[in-house]
Amino acid sequence: MLLRKMLRDMKLFLPQFISVFLLSLLGVFVFAGIQAEWYGMQKESDRFYRQSHLADFWVMGSDISGETADKARETAGVDAVQRRLVLDGVADVEGSPVLRLNLVNENTLSRPLTTSGEEFDPGKDGIWLDEKFARAHNLEPGSSITIDFHGQKLEKKVKGLILHPEYVYNVKDDSQFMPDAKSFGFAYIPASCVHI
Repeated sequence: MLLRKMLRDMKLFLPQFISVFLLSLLGVFVFAGIQAEWYGMQKESDRFYRQSHLADFWVMGSDISGETADKARETAGVDAVQRRLVLDGVADVEGSPVLRLNLVNENTLSRPLTTSGEEFDPGKDGIWLDEKFARAHNLEPGSSITIDFHGQKLEKKVKGLILHPEYVYNVKDDSQFMPDAKSFGFAYIPASCVHI
């Protein structure tokens, strides 16, 4: 009895039934699409962070010595410690963008992922540039770039283009709302190849 009434009502109100059905179908498709996109992005970012050995935490200071780093290594629960010097310089390319230089002696934590050119090697002279920054300024492996920081000029050959887990959302500071590869980028340089 109820089945016949339902079928009769559906026949009488067919346009409304189709509208509600299509709206529900669209809602399910949108929800499933957003859910799948979020899940895929989460899985991919987790894989990238594991592959690059993203550090669990950072200690920042103006002068952290090797002795301090050795003490940190001896702390229970610490698997690895890596020191890094970070400097902002101005690249000698169109627009005079800021280039954040990361000077490292080893490549154990928060490792850059090379997208083209040579793999990052902390024992080899050269510079590894942020892929988006390089593309915005028409730089590629084999190009040369000059960086000015505090009156010192540093000219390096681009060895490779990289992505980095700490620079996924790459902005200079709080004054920059959206990433802009034309005005800001990052680079990795072996510390042994720079004399400051």
